[in-house]
Amino acid sequence: MFFSPGIHRAINIAAWFHKDQRRKSNDLPYIVHPFSVFLILSKYTKDEDTLCASLLHDVLEDTEGYSLEQMVVDFNENVGNLVKTVSEKKGYFRESDLTWKELKEGYLSNIKEACENALLISAADKIHNITTKLDKFEKNTDIWSGSEVSVEEKFWFYEELLKIFKEKLKGHEIVKEYESLLAKLRGIS
Repeated sequence: MFFSPGIHRAINIAAWFHKDQRRKSNDLPYIVHPFSVFLILSKYTKDEDTLCASLLHDVLEDTEGYSLEQMVVDFNENVGNLVKTVSEKKGYFRESDLTWKELKEGYLSNIKEACENALLISAADKIHNITTKLDKFEKNTDIWSGSEVSVEEKFWFYEELLKIFKEKLKGHEIVKEYESLLAKLRGIS
């Protein structure tokens, strides 16, 4: 696995800003999610900026006190742009008062125009989210509990992402992993 001073800095920043958060889906410390996204992504790339952005991908969206400008200072403009591209709240590309569907439509629109590295982060993020749901199923827990939207809406979003990933990341192994996990989730829902 690739490790560098930049990745170390990203780990520390992500851990600090997510320190008091819990995952809605399983009540684990939130930091489990960005670390998992990083680990998934590390199978597919050794690009330091992309790996740093994977650790930081929810910091702008879900925490207070750390700005895009500070991220650019701490890392570089590329890391900031990658995180901004995969963020959907706090005005980083959509207004926070929109509905779930409007936010997801904005995200999909943004991802359609994203660079390959942002697409890889998005795919790894969704792979972990789906894996979390599959883990809940194995523990005989309601995989959709706590969701503010219907199962059909969730699948609409996952399927739309799959179309984008297939088009933009043609033949990439991460797309195969995403598609396989999505099929498993569809099979148990």
